[in-house]
Amino acid sequence: QREKTIGVEHDRIGKVNKIIDRRIGEKNQSITSEEKASLRFTAERVKHLKKGSKFNLTDDNDDYQDMLTHGGKALTTIQKYDKTLASDDEDDVGNIGADVVKVAHFGGGDLDSATNGGEKPTRKDIIADLIARTKQARENKQNAKDDMETATEELDAKYLKILDKVKNAFRPTGATKAEKVERDDYDKLAISLKIDADARATPAERTKTAEELAMEEKLHLEELESLRLARMNAEKNKCGHLSVDAEDRKDGSKKKRKTDGFEVRFDSSGALVDKDKVERVTKKKVAIDSDDELTDEEFEDENEEELDDLLEGDAESGSKADIDDGEEESAREDLEVPFVFEMPRSFKALVGLLEKYPSHKMEVVLERLIKCHHPGLAEGNKKLLSQLFLYLLRFFDDCSLSSPTEESVKILGTLTRTLYSLLKFDVEFSVRCVRALIRQNWKKRMNSPKSPTSFSLIALLRLIASLFPVSDRWHPVCSPAMALAAVTLAKCHIQNLNILAQQILLVTVVADYVEESKRFIPEAVAFCHGALLMAVENEENERAPSTAFPISLPHRRMLYITEGYA
Repeated sequence: QREKTIGVEHDRIGKVNKIIDRRIGEKNQSITSEEKASLRFTAERVKHLKKGSKFNLTDDNDDYQDMLTHGGKALTTIQKYDKTLASDDEDDVGNIGADVVKVAHFGGGDLDSATNGGEKPTRKDIIADLIARTKQARENKQNAKDDMETATEELDAKYLKILDKVKNAFRPTGATKAEKVERDDYDKLAISLKIDADARATPAERTKTAEELAMEEKLHLEELESLRLARMNAEKNKCGHLSVDAEDRKDGSKKKRKTDGFEVRFDSSGALVDKDKVERVTKKKVAIDSDDELTDEEFEDENEEELDDLLEGDAESGSKADIDDGEEESAREDLEVPFVFEMPRSFKALVGLLEKYPSHKMEVVLERLIKCHHPGLAEGNKKLLSQLFLYLLRFFDDCSLSSPTEESVKILGTLTRTLYSLLKFDVEFSVRCVRALIRQNWKKRMNSPKSPTSFSLIALLRLIASLFPVSDRWHPVCSPAMALAAVTLAKCHIQNLNILAQQILLVTVVADYVEESKRFIPEAVAFCHGALLMAVENEENERAPSTAFPISLPHRRMLYITEGYA
């Protein structure tokens, strides 16, 4: 009952049901806003003084700025009023010490009687004692000053005596400045570094962007291609046999030929041709139809066969002319590769383009093809290079399907370097292409799990290791490739030594994959265990680590050597 009556009243003590405006001057409509602000400021000052300065006699209020100062300091902070000495030469006569002033002017109290065993000295005795102590201190100071002057005079005299004795050992004045001091290597290096640091850097050429570099490279290739076509059309002119690259790189020799201004030319009959009547070959882009191009190629092939027959017939002579003919043949072979290519629109077109030139020229063709279609040159070039990556990956897979030879391995190396250079233009699309190729090999393995390991799979794993990082914990390309290799090691049925050699090559590739990551691959360990068991004489009840190894004799001892060799 009390909670409902008295408790409710206790909770409502001091509470009101309305808001009271206690702002100063808010209810007075006769004063202005400036007067309201002044009244409120005055009230705040009074409130602060009541709280902070209630017992402060020196008025330390921060807002109060009126105080007596001397030398930038308040007089209340100065404790000593005696005159300070400016130097040791000033006289202390007429000055009164701080102790004398304190006792003589402000003396008294019970503390003075504690020095004489309870007897209070008279004022006269205290003043006399202070004066005596002041005089004694002044006398001690003067004696110390006299002793210092005497010691200084004695040291000066000794210095003059020593200086007279060693005066002949010193060089005359100005002798050091006249002589040239030979600086050591450290001083020379320090001075050169200081001069280089103080010197202003000279502005260099602006660093060109990737797009500008690609455009310059494309223009350079177009210029070389126009020169190549012009030389090919003017084949009747036998003025030289150097390639376009050689002439382009030798700038000094070109300038020298221009400055000489002397040139001799002959026509087909051997007669001298006037220089002014000969028209110079201009740099133009020549468009050739496909039919004409095929005809020209057949004509060039016939000429090359004739030149080959001639070179073989004269090969035994061994003269210097043979070497020159070889150089001319290599220069002519360089001219056969164009500098500007159109992007193949299909896989067959790319294969035809690559088969048109020798295998050792494939890297040059692909390099120029990429430079002519750099993404910084046009908007759609990135898509074209992505399509080129797909075609080259398919071409790589087709080349690896055949039995490996020395030439095919070199081609695969060239394609690997080209694919690596194309990877940076569109990484996401490249990853999808390689994953699709891994998916195809996975389906083949699932359809025939016991089939032998093909060279294309080993080549694909080597390609992936060259394009992507294999040490990552998980990678969208390397992880599926590792799974494919592990399944192949576990499922492939070993029937003969050839299949075993292929599996050993595959486990070597897997070992390269895990060399940095130190990852445990149980299929690789089981295969190595089984291969070692095939190299020793084991018992019939001894089991192989997996079903991929043969269990019957003599296949289970396929690597066992029975004959001894000396």
